[in-house]
Amino acid sequence: MIDRKGRLGLFLAAAGLGLLLVVLAALRSGPASWGGGTGVLLAAGVLLGLGGLGMAWRQIAAHFTHLERLRATVLLLGDQGVPMPPPRKGRPGALDRLELAIAELGGHEIARRESRDRRLGAVLGALDQAILVVTPQGQISLVNAAAKSLFGERVAPGLSVFELFERRSFARTLDEAASAAAPLEVELPSVGGTPIAATVTDLGEEMGALLRFAPGQAAFRRHLEHDLALHDRPPAGRSVHHEMVLTELPILVFDTETTGLDVSKDRIVSAGGVRMQGLRVYPTHVFDLLCDPGMPIPPRSTAIHGITDAMVAGAPSFADIADRLAAACRDMVVVGHNIGFDMAMIDREMKLAGREWVRPVTLDTLNLYAALRPRATKLDLETIAADLGVEVRGRHTALGDALMTAEIFRRLVPMLTGAGIVTLSAAIGFALRPKEVVRRQRAAGW
Repeated sequence: MIDRKGRLGLFLAAAGLGLLLVVLAALRSGPASWGGGTGVLLAAGVLLGLGGLGMAWRQIAAHFTHLERLRATVLLLGDQGVPMPPPRKGRPGALDRLELAIAELGGHEIARRESRDRRLGAVLGALDQAILVVTPQGQISLVNAAAKSLFGERVAPGLSVFELFERRSFARTLDEAASAAAPLEVELPSVGGTPIAATVTDLGEEMGALLRFAPGQAAFRRHLEHDLALHDRPPAGRSVHHEMVLTELPILVFDTETTGLDVSKDRIVSAGGVRMQGLRVYPTHVFDLLCDPGMPIPPRSTAIHGITDAMVAGAPSFADIADRLAAACRDMVVVGHNIGFDMAMIDREMKLAGREWVRPVTLDTLNLYAALRPRATKLDLETIAADLGVEVRGRHTALGDALMTAEIFRRLVPMLTGAGIVTLSAAIGFALRPKEVVRRQRAAGW
């Protein structure tokens, strides 16, 4: 529905058109019928028409922006833990009421889903067999009470099963289970050397495996920990264009650790990244690479990221990981905190490695936050994380910073949507608003 301002704009446009028609009719009747006020009427008609059309156009543009906001709200409902865009100021219109109704409907669906999960959790948690579910990469995604009693704090969603079992033997068992026609009864060598009897069942479609262990003697309790989303895989990247909406972007969140901050002299010692699709973070699709910078790492840099000369001794050079990094960035929007610095470092390293390299489209969480919070004085990663409710952990490692930045970006998108920034091109332009931040970055060579 068109609101009051839109209706006024259309009325003024119609009035201006009416005046123009009257003047044109008078002109066609001949000079005798013109009169002295014809010029005034003509000017008034033009001004009324243009003014009315301008008002109507602004309202139509706002209407379509609101439709994109509504679309983003629907997409956000699929991502629990991400806040909805803040309500628009002013009197709610028809689209505002529709947005609220959709959000309420989504809330009811989430509540029903959580209720089903609780019932399933009660069933699996009550089993006396110890149960673990693992991804193909060896991450634990489900632990029931019996498994928690058997293995203790070494098992939890997101932890590695290789903390329990010898890596090569376990990987070989997963391969055998994938080709077996029935569950495998095996003895899994533990890290400590003691074999543990288990039944291993492949879950199919490269989803990982279910591990069952003999019932223990622990006291009965209903308990289940799971994050089955660890099995999900992101869609393949596709060609990025500037009119993509933020909630559908193929994203690589990226960070580097370096020997220093001089993009003309320093070198990369570590690179980390995590895949996102829209607002969805895929924590199992990550990389965390060390590389030998070919120069000593200054103590002041080691004090920040903890990487020493001994740690990179024997590590691959940047040239050895260059192709992998280029492939990871291909068909992606690369998101980072002060991402211009990381891209400037990559530009130089690719040149030194003799690689052809086209810098990808980027979005900077620092700039986006500064544009949304123009009065903010502290723009470091930890301060922004605290403001947006993101847990601070793994700081000053490339992968740790990338994971934090991903969670920050998830929370920035609803705020951007609420401000009418819904496409990649709009976000790129919006990130240029904090002029002083941009000036400092460019002065630093980013």
